[in-house]
Amino acid sequence: MILSILQYEGTPRAITRFNEICHEFSDYTYWFVLSTLWVSYTGFSDLSLWRKL
Repeated sequence: MILSILQYEGTPRAITRFNEICHEFSDYTYWFVLSTLWVSYTGFSDLSLWRKL
């Protein structure tokens, strides 16, 4: 599952892919991956989606 996100790391698609599958993660995995994505991509992304997550 995480590999399907990491292939998009550094792009806006990573966060949308995360949103599609995050319901399958444990709490720890959810926050670890989300924080990693936040740090790894600082370009344009959907801020409303970030707030939702």
